[in-house]
Amino acid sequence: MRLVLAFFTLLSVTTWRTGDCFANVNCVCYRWSTSKPRIENIEKYTEQTKRLCSIHAIVLHTKANKKICVDPGKDWVKNVIDKIDAKRIKKDEVKGTEGSAITDGPAIKD
Repeated sequence: MRLVLAFFTLLSVTTWRTGDCFANVNCVCYRWSTSKPRIENIEKYTEQTKRLCSIHAIVLHTKANKKICVDPGKDWVKNVIDKIDAKRIKKDEVKGTEGSAITDGPAIKD
């Protein structure tokens, strides 16, 4: 009986850990980088949440297709995010896509 109980306990733990690994398939960062990349080399960023991954991180995507995981609490990271967002907004304004999510709907009769 003890052997059967031990087997099912081991099977349960193994299944639970395997499910945990599959949940982390989209996780890129497991630790933060200590290097500080040049802003000119950063093309965009994404956020990795701690909901499914082991750490909360900002993933900086470089023009050379590298991904750098950084601490979202650092001031320099917040500045990089602000600069990338400002650049994206300016680019959208030049293309004329600002406010493109707003569409003209049917007129409402009084």
